[in-house]
Amino acid sequence: MIMRFPSMFPSAWMRQWIRGLQPRANHGWRTARAPSNSLVNSKRMARLCRERLLDGGLHMYLQPVVDLHTGACAKVEALARLQLEDGRVLSPAQFLPAFGVAELDRLFRDGLEQLLGHVREWDAQGTRIDVGINLPPTSLLNPACPGWVASALSRHGIEPSRLTLELLETQDVDFQFHVASVRSLKDLGVRLAMDDLGAGYSSLQRLAQLPFDVIKLDQSLTLNMRRDPLPTLCLVRSIVRLAAELGRLLVVEGVEDPGVIEAVLECGARYGQGYGIARPMPAATLLAWKRDFRLAARNGEIRTFLGMLARCSRLSRPTPQEAHSAGDDAVSRFLAGCGLSDSELARWYAQASVAGRLGSVGQADWMGWLEQQARVETTEE
Repeated sequence: MIMRFPSMFPSAWMRQWIRGLQPRANHGWRTARAPSNSLVNSKRMARLCRERLLDGGLHMYLQPVVDLHTGACAKVEALARLQLEDGRVLSPAQFLPAFGVAELDRLFRDGLEQLLGHVREWDAQGTRIDVGINLPPTSLLNPACPGWVASALSRHGIEPSRLTLELLETQDVDFQFHVASVRSLKDLGVRLAMDDLGAGYSSLQRLAQLPFDVIKLDQSLTLNMRRDPLPTLCLVRSIVRLAAELGRLLVVEGVEDPGVIEAVLECGARYGQGYGIARPMPAATLLAWKRDFRLAARNGEIRTFLGMLARCSRLSRPTPQEAHSAGDDAVSRFLAGCGLSDSELARWYAQASVAGRLGSVGQADWMGWLEQQARVETTEE
């Protein structure tokens, strides 16, 4: 039916409903037009995924977020998996194309229920672990969402501050309505994270105006250290400084190996998440992993060419607090381990201990050489 008259929706709640309807329609349109994944490219498989969501096929796997200074598990992020009746376990990329708004709401509510149940079990065993879970943009805009979260926390007896809701960026949400939805969740006392910064429609306005506690740096930037190390290191350092200026905790995703861990530490990051720390795991295995885990890299140590490149990149434009570390023992040990103690590289680097920063003579050549070694090293790993 075509509406012929202006001002047919004068009430505030009706206008809010209309604003909320638009991103939901956009989401459905994008889903309909998106290329089909091989596992959900038939109506039968899509229907099967929806049925498994409703009849017990959802399992929340857990991936730790680690303090890179201490090696301690800071919290875990819950990641949805869908188990089919034949035993196959699907990742979100494989089943989300089959879901509409109603299924995404169900996914969030059931996933949150599972996650908080695990927290209660860990508490009973004397282990305190904080948790995070992704909140779909369409669920964020559902007026009932704060009630879902509050009820689940109350039902399990979990303090709101122990839960972080991770919000994906989207350009399809009316910004003012987004602000209102986010603040209504913040009023519950939960923590909020901007997820995948750098992958979507990043906005300084969102960072400045929305009450995020945490910023998560998308893994696409971190993984680019393997292909284009120097520009990526500069970008990561800039984001670390931005998060510090805004008073936000930063978590670097996509930490895949000891070299990347060393690099992000040199960039000033403290918290990391990725396969170099732990893959997503069933909840039943988490406590054993936590007991046995040892971080592969140590803060301040240099054991890889990528870490050495990150150290040199940092010291090429040092802050006054950083200048004194140019000639440290960690670099000497690394160069000795590579048989480079008496090399031109060692002599070039040693200039920094006198000048307080890396000398400009030969800097481009040596930085290029280290970048090449870092690419080869990470390729081999």
